[in-house]
Amino acid sequence: MNTAAGLADSKTLEKLDYFKIIDRLEKECSSQLGKQAASRLRPMTHAREIALGQAETAEALSLLEVDGDIPLGGIHDIRDLLKTVKVGGVLEGPAFLQIYTVLYATKRLKNFLLDKHSASEIPALADWAEGLHVFDTLTKSIKRKIGDDGEVLDHASDKLSNIRRNQTSLRQQVRSQMEKMLHNRNYEDYFQDQILTIRNNRFVFSVKASYRSKMPGIIHDQSASGATLFIEPLALVEKNNNIAALELADREEVLRILREMADLLRPYVPNLLDNLEFLAHLDLTFGKGRLALQMKAVAPDFEEGTFFELIKARHPLLDPETVVPIDIDLGAHRQALIITGPNTGGKTLSLKTAGLLILMHQSGLHIPVREDSRIGLFRRVFADIGDEQSIEQSLSTFSAHLTKICQILPELDKDTLVLYDELGAGTDPSEGAALAIAILEESLAKGSYVLATTHYSRLKRFAYHWPGVTNASVEFDVESLQPTYRLLIGVPGNSNAFAIAKRIGLKERVIDRADQLAKEVESETERLIKNLQEEQLRTAELDRQLKDLQEELDRREADLRHKASTLAKQEEAMLAHSKDKAAKILTEARAEADLIEQELKKLRKDPSQKGVSQVRQLGRRAAKGAARLRHKNEVSTHKPLEKDSLEVGQDVYLPKFSQGATVLELPDKKGDLLVQAGPMKLNVNISDLAHGGSAGRSSTAGNPKKSAGKKVKSVSTELDIRGQYPEDGVAIMDKYLDEAALNNLNEVTIIHGKGTGILRQAVHTALKKNSHVADYRLGDFSEGGDGATIVQIK
Repeated sequence: MNTAAGLADSKTLEKLDYFKIIDRLEKECSSQLGKQAASRLRPMTHAREIALGQAETAEALSLLEVDGDIPLGGIHDIRDLLKTVKVGGVLEGPAFLQIYTVLYATKRLKNFLLDKHSASEIPALADWAEGLHVFDTLTKSIKRKIGDDGEVLDHASDKLSNIRRNQTSLRQQVRSQMEKMLHNRNYEDYFQDQILTIRNNRFVFSVKASYRSKMPGIIHDQSASGATLFIEPLALVEKNNNIAALELADREEVLRILREMADLLRPYVPNLLDNLEFLAHLDLTFGKGRLALQMKAVAPDFEEGTFFELIKARHPLLDPETVVPIDIDLGAHRQALIITGPNTGGKTLSLKTAGLLILMHQSGLHIPVREDSRIGLFRRVFADIGDEQSIEQSLSTFSAHLTKICQILPELDKDTLVLYDELGAGTDPSEGAALAIAILEESLAKGSYVLATTHYSRLKRFAYHWPGVTNASVEFDVESLQPTYRLLIGVPGNSNAFAIAKRIGLKERVIDRADQLAKEVESETERLIKNLQEEQLRTAELDRQLKDLQEELDRREADLRHKASTLAKQEEAMLAHSKDKAAKILTEARAEADLIEQELKKLRKDPSQKGVSQVRQLGRRAAKGAARLRHKNEVSTHKPLEKDSLEVGQDVYLPKFSQGATVLELPDKKGDLLVQAGPMKLNVNISDLAHGGSAGRSSTAGNPKKSAGKKVKSVSTELDIRGQYPEDGVAIMDKYLDEAALNNLNEVTIIHGKGTGILRQAVHTALKKNSHVADYRLGDFSEGGDGATIVQIK
């Protein structure tokens, strides 16, 4: 992960809103480690690193689109804990529990990336996953000795087990003896409350102060009023002392166990610190994927050279539903673009959009452009944008801009992009325009690529005369007096002063006089530029309309191809289903006929009444078999449907597939509609349907669950997935619920155990999404408690 800030300084990053993108990226990361990695992300300047970053983001995006949830939970920053162990320190139980959580999360994420997906699908992410270290022995050791609450478990050592068993026994003896005294009539007047109390970790009675002499023992405390004394009876002092001694022994043994676990952990510290770096990078990468989903961003073609060709580019911080996309390019066909037009028309936004997308791309982030956009590599990006007045230095806006430009010019070369906003503004227009041209000439002579905005007409003329420089403008609608925010390449912008004045209502003679004065000072070159501008505007508009029409045709063609492919697949599936069904019926009928023939041969020799009755029964069976075969061939008897007679929920018949169906949506103008045929939803034409009726209905059309037929196999009402990883356990449970639903079970029990609760949480998350599940709850005491979940099947 490259954190170098070589592409742009912090001021340029701030001016181009880069840090706002980083803030959004941090919010998409799941762990503090990932957020910290995101905060350090900066644009890179090496093509190999940029390509790798883009590949990682693309792989993360594809996994998010397919899998949805990525197992990134449990990633904690345990670096301070590991450093404590490294220098010989000892950790408390909750700290080991946190380390266990990270160990478990590491294994789960590695299994997800390497077992669920092949390395050929996600080669870049697979490299990071391969680098993760998994320590099963260490994980099991911590799990065996530390409980879910972070306490050292009784069975962590034989000695601790004996100590705690003796503690429990002694406490029960003391409690039992004190309970007897509480309920002894000889003492009942002594006690303030009929309950046992603990003071200084010792069992005591709350005794009325007036009966102090009646209750010999050690006073450990008294109430605020002095009316109650908390007395430890002399008869229990020895046992309480023994309990205290056992508590001390308990703490010493727990400390010994924790020290032993720290010694076990210490050799793994370097690899665990490496794991945290890898986990942070993976979390950051999936954060980049989520940000791409949010922004509807893509990876443009990354090619050699210093250039960009951004098509339908959107500023990523603006609402994608309302922002106007722009087409902007530099480097491939031109060295500089001079953007003119009215204020608030989108000139500065065009600059910032191009600059920010370059920074994002070279940070390994996808950008909101059309997929056929192309982009190269820049070594430095500079920006002089906005008003940077400094009260302390007494600098004017003009001086502030010049100070920044003086810092930029010496750094420019053929691999740099420089953004000048309102170049030469803030001073006398004649001098400002001349200075702006000189700055542009110096920048271009150094081979750098320039995007600049201006109001000066002299810069428009400069763009026509200097090789590699092109005019552009932001469009303005003089009818509505509103900017359209569209960027027009090759067309210089106007101030539109006369048109706006006329629209607002200035007298026509005043406007005519102004126009006359303007023409008097207008040079021949300016008139030629104006005529050329009008022609280019018409050409640009026609080109835009042509592009829009081509995009619409491409979209419709893609939709039609997709629909045709879907219909072909559905038809193929239904035909295959129909053929299988017919073959099965034919096979059954032939077997039935063979059986009837064999039985008839036997009964010909039996002239009794019983034999006659059996022959009649065989005849009825043969008739039913023939009817079933006739049903497969009599589809022509079904009456066609009329469009006006259809209703949602109506049963219909698909003669083509010998399949019943239910209407889900009414026909459109072409007669196409949506029906449910068994487990499948199909787009069909009304001409393909017939009236349902009892003869035409498929047994699967009404109730897919009941249509499953007789049970495939006996299914237990309990499933035990204890000891499984969450992903494996959920997969086993989903298959089991399918079988339970097929067998019409109403209630089943999933046994997941108590443990850390991770498996239980995964089970409950999956149950919420499972279509077979009507409801679920944790088991009561007799059903396994928190270690089991009772599931109601639909």
